[in-house]
Amino acid sequence: GDVYKRQIVFDRWGNQMHNSISSDGTIMWNGSSNGGDLNPGVYIYQLTIDYIDGTSETMVNDLTLIK
Repeated sequence: GDVYKRQIVFDRWGNQMHNSISSDGTIMWNGSSNGGDLNPGVYIYQLTIDYIDGTSETMVNDLTLIK
């Protein structure tokens, strides 16, 4: 099973907007950064899963935030 999941969200200029670590498999982001809602647009996320056997897997993709 999975041990930790880390999610980092960046804006189109590469600024980090969100960073979370979960040990229960749940990764959530509500479209905010530092307590304020972000503007609609395209954001890049990086999801890293660290498995119990010591291996890890990283995925990078984009998402579109709409309101």
